[in-house]
Amino acid sequence: MSRPGEAVDAARAAAAAARERGEYADDLRGLTVAPTDATTVEKLLEWALIEPDVDLVYSTRRFGRPITAFKRALVWSLRQYNGRVYGQQTRFLEREKERGDEA
Repeated sequence: MSRPGEAVDAARAAAAAARERGEYADDLRGLTVAPTDATTVEKLLEWALIEPDVDLVYSTRRFGRPITAFKRALVWSLRQYNGRVYGQQTRFLEREKERGDEA
């Protein structure tokens, strides 16, 4: 196989052969998943944020204290940066929401 299209075709053929041999017990061809509005934008933004625990940021090396200090400074700097980016995104989304309400 030299192209991705050939790999996809080969994978589909292998899966079809496996189904014929009965290796796939579940027939999911008729399965449908209904869309849901349960996940809000706020929830998605909460899930997207990664907040490391500063107490877990440390170095176990012999003279790791300076490395630990450097790592914690990086976490602090990134927390500031991520806070600013999150704030900008929030303000942008609020402005867009207000624009949508006006139209």
